[in-house]
Amino acid sequence: MRRAARGRLKAALEQVRGDYDFILIDCPPSLSVLTLNALTAADSVLVPMQCEYYALEGLSALIDTIEGLKGRFNPRLEIEGVLRTMFDVRNNLANAVSAELTHHFGDLVFRTIVPRNVRLAEAPATARASSATTAPAAAA
Repeated sequence: MRRAARGRLKAALEQVRGDYDFILIDCPPSLSVLTLNALTAADSVLVPMQCEYYALEGLSALIDTIEGLKGRFNPRLEIEGVLRTMFDVRNNLANAVSAELTHHFGDLVFRTIVPRNVRLAEAPATARASSATTAPAAAA
């Protein structure tokens, strides 16, 4: 990551830090340049964690990235906590991943769990279907 790009967000946030109690930076679920800039500027990281196997691999990469950034660019960066999301208590894998998170992160795992909501997942498809059936006819 280029030095000038890396420090731009951090410098901008430093100018307004005193005006806010919290500044939240929402990042994509990838370790892109945007995410690396955010981690360089952040004090801590709130990790939303889907309780699935591949998410554990992504979490491992995130932890490695955080440790690397702490050593090179942002020594104050810490994990604020892990929030389990899209959790289905009926799913054995979700329960196993949740137990692994609690074992590894202890008190950093929030007690609050965001459950899987099938209706929410289906909403975009329903909206597309309803808009397709109610779209105005093209002018003849």
